[in-house]
Amino acid sequence: MTLTFPGPEAVKRAKEIFDFEELKSKAIKSFSWVDDELQAARLRVEKAKVDTPEQAEQMTQLLGQAQKLKKRMESKRKQAIEKPDDYVRSVNRFVKSYRDKIDDLIRAGKKKIGVFHQRQELKRREEEKRLREEQAKIQRELDAAAEKSGVEKVTLQPAAIPKKTTPIRTEAGTASARMVWKHNVVDESKVPREYLSVDDKKIAAAIRAGIREISGVEIFEEADVRVRVG
Repeated sequence: MTLTFPGPEAVKRAKEIFDFEELKSKAIKSFSWVDDELQAARLRVEKAKVDTPEQAEQMTQLLGQAQKLKKRMESKRKQAIEKPDDYVRSVNRFVKSYRDKIDDLIRAGKKKIGVFHQRQELKRREEEKRLREEQAKIQRELDAAAEKSGVEKVTLQPAAIPKKTTPIRTEAGTASARMVWKHNVVDESKVPREYLSVDDKKIAAAIRAGIREISGVEIFEEADVRVRVG
């Protein structure tokens, strides 16, 4: 993969592009016409009634005009951000190529530390088990001796459990790890119902296909109004 960075001309152009005060001023001026048109459209829609076919036609006309206003605004927005957006995108692409490589090496290093931590934790658990079993054995022997002598039993102090792995600290950074439980589904048919979720997309697709009865689902109709310009 060949990496390219914006050249001197692009950098020079960026300095002009990133005069934010001038950009903001131009953008505000380019939208100066919006307030009046928006206010007028809002008042017309608020005051309009839709009780007859003629009134519904009038409302459709108003909504079509509002859609045109929205398209004009979107066109102006794209014009306002086109030049700075091109530069930002080129810089982002350049940086992303390096960032992805850095993320790859971080993942590889974290995996190695994770394996090391798992091994250390396994050793710690084995030692903990050994100490507990050893203490339990001594406790049984003491209990048996006390019972044989007819004296009060002595209870040992809890075994000193090995400490868990501490964070690895360096001048450049600190790495820490902890054991967490995760899962992979190996057989969906055996997963209990309480761990399943409803698939809304499948239900919606079934309804579009003509299904009108689904247990546990309320299916109803409502008006979905769409306005096309022109």
